[in-house]
Order: sequence, then structure tokens, then C-alpha cells
Amino acid sequence: MSTYPVVKRPQRIEAIFREFPSEPAPPTFPAKPSLLLKPEPQQPAIPAKPQRPGEFKQPVPQKIPVKALAIAEGSSAIISPIVGALANSPSVGLQFFVALTLAVGLFGFQQYFNYPKRLQNYREAQKKHQQEVKNFPKTLQQWQNEKQQILSSHQANLQQVQLENERLKQQHQQQLKNWEQDKERLEREYQHQLKELKNPLTVEQWRKEEVKQRLKSLNPQYLGYQSEARRGYTEFPNNCSFSSKLTQYWGNKIHILRYMGSYTPDFAYVDEANCLFIDVEIDEPYTPRQYPNCNEDLKLTHYIGDDDYRDSQFTQSDWIVIHFSENQVCRYPDRCCKFIAQLIFDLTGDNSALSKMSRINNLEFEPQWTEADATRMAQQRSRVSCNCK
Repeated sequence: MSTYPVVKRPQRIEAIFREFPSEPAPPTFPAKPSLLLKPEPQQPAIPAKPQRPGEFKQPVPQKIPVKALAIAEGSSAIISPIVGALANSPSVGLQFFVALTLAVGLFGFQQYFNYPKRLQNYREAQKKHQQEVKNFPKTLQQWQNEKQQILSSHQANLQQVQLENERLKQQHQQQLKNWEQDKERLEREYQHQLKELKNPLTVEQWRKEEVKQRLKSLNPQYLGYQSEARRGYTEFPNNCSFSSKLTQYWGNKIHILRYMGSYTPDFAYVDEANCLFIDVEIDEPYTPRQYPNCNEDLKLTHYIGDDDYRDSQFTQSDWIVIHFSENQVCRYPDRCCKFIAQLIFDLTGDNSALSKMSRINNLEFEPQWTEADATRMAQQRSRVSCNCK
């Protein structure tokens, strides 16, 4: 149900009362701690196990290898005739035999001549083999010691790495726990912020602040020249104290009979510093006031919907429109002024007028009338029965 007073605002201001504070961006969580373990040392390379020396099998050198020379010479005697037969010349075979015999003799002489050296090499090889056989247990023991040392060193390194990795795992568990706690805390704080933004008191406060900011962006149309429009009964100071009280509270910010476009506000509140322009209207259900005891025809006014277009011209020009009923202005002019002062305070934070009205009661709401209600009120001559203060 629509009631007086009626307040209409510019679209940029009215939209605020359907809006809510913007939600903050979700929290950015720190990166989840990662576990970086040290690699375990690879299995060490073990030197090859030394092999036990075998039996010394090198033959004892001879001064002249008689057997070998005999075999060589016998072979020459067999091969030479064959070579001569193939050559079809016995002399060739003989020459071949002589050549082989000389070669065998030369070989035998060389063996005889080199015998001391060969014997020395044999004895040195035999001595070396004997020494290797003698030293093998010691060599094997050295290898076993070296192997044990390598394995022991590897095991110590492995244990050290395993202990360090265990420490890193425990550290990582604590880091992970702290990370989860921080994440939960950030999420709780974020959800609390979202909840607070939906709190009616928070929304109301945000809207008040947002109105103050957007009000500065308005560009209201300024008042024009003086108007000669017909004034209503309660607009005259002699009939109602409302106009004088407006001037009392707001002085030269109140303007009367000045055009705004093609319309004339009943009273205009103009605060250029805060870009706040208010059209204050006093609504009567019908005119003339003395109907039917007059010569003018009855005109129903200000019923629901009757002022919509006019009001839109003001709000589109970045004005705020307040409609009071004639009954409210007549009976409670101070309360109507307090309503205006409260609106000014809500929009701008200026409480210079409102601070003087602490003992004034709040204005009670009255239902707006329909066209049928206005007809009934005219028949009842309700305007005549309204006594102004």
C-alpha cells in the first residue's frame, strides 16, 4: 500500500536501494608446501675380486730346440722334392732344400745365442708367479678391507640421508598443518566478510555511503525564472506555518515560485555544494478547497499515478521529489520538516537542521488516495475540516 510521504529519487540514486555491496575476491591461498627429499646414494661400485694365481705352466727354455729343428729339417726334406717335381727341375727342389736348411740352422743358432736371455725371462716369470701366489692372501684381504670400507661409507651416507629425509618429512607435516590452518582461517574470514556484507545494517550503511558518493555525480537542472503558478492553500504563510518553518531551518536554500523546466515546485530546496535539489510538494485530493460551495468545477488531484509523469521529469533532471499530504503539512509542519532533515542527513551527512529537532516526533505515514478516494473526500469536504497550525 502506498503511503505519504512519497519520496522519488533519480535513477542513479534509486538503483542503490536495489544494490548490495560488491563481494570481495576469494582469498588467494598460499601454495601448498611440497616435500622435496634428498636422493639416496646409489649402490657403490665394488672393485673386482682378485683371482687366485693358477699353476705356473711356462715351459723351461732349451739351449737348442732339437726336436723342433729335427721336425723342421724333416719337413724340408719332404717338401723339397715336391717343389722340384712341381717345378719340373730337381735343381729347384735342391735349392729349396738348401734354403730351408739354412733357415732352420739360422733359427737354431739364434735360439742358442738367445738362450741366456730366455732363461732369465723364464726365471723372472717364475719368480713373479711365486710372489703372486705368496701375496695372494694379502691381496685378497686388502680387497675385502676396501670392499668393507666402501660398503660402510655407503651405509653411513645412506643413514645420514634417511635421517635428513625423516626430518624433512616431519617438517613438511608441520608445514602442511600450518598451511591447512591458514587456509581454513582465510576461508573463515572470507565467509565472515560475505556474511557481514549481507547483514542488513551493513547493507544500509553501505547504501548511505554510496548515496553520498553518487549524489556528487548528479547534474541537477537549475531553477529558472519566476513563476506565476497558482499556489495551494497550505503554501501561504498566513494559512500554514510550513513555509515559514522551511525558511527557518534552511534559509536561502528554500525557493518559492521558480520554474524547473516547465514545472513549478511548491517549494524547492537547493544545495548546490552537495548537488542536492529537492522538490517539496503538498498534495491535495481535489480543488477547489471550498467545493462544492464555489463557482469552480471539481478537479481530482494527486491520486495514485496522477503525478508519475511530472515526477519523472524531475527525477530525470536529477531532482528528488517529496510528496506530503495536505493533512500532514497542516497538522504536523514540524514533523514534515524533520522528515526532510532526516532525508538530507541520509543523503549528505549534514545534520545541521536535524540536530535541532530532537524533541520533534517522527511523522506518521498516511495512505495515498485513489481517484475514487479523492471523489469521496470531495463529497465529504475533507479539506475544509483540516485545521492548519
